[in-house]
Amino acid sequence: MDVEVLIVGAGPTGSMLANQLARRGMRPLIINRHSGPAQQTRAMAVQARTLEIYSKMGLNEQHTH
Repeated sequence: MDVEVLIVGAGPTGSMLANQLARRGMRPLIINRHSGPAQQTRAMAVQARTLEIYSKMGLNEQHTH
């Protein structure tokens, strides 16, 4: 299997990286040691800079469906 980008870890950083690469036409492969989603969060807070980046990406916009 040929992979352009291999991402190790499906946490917030790996997932966001995969999302951004896919938005740019790449097909990343994510591998993770856990077989499913986490049962609890490990994050205590979200940094202000992270929120700024999310805002620039349009992730803070509300959509109604």
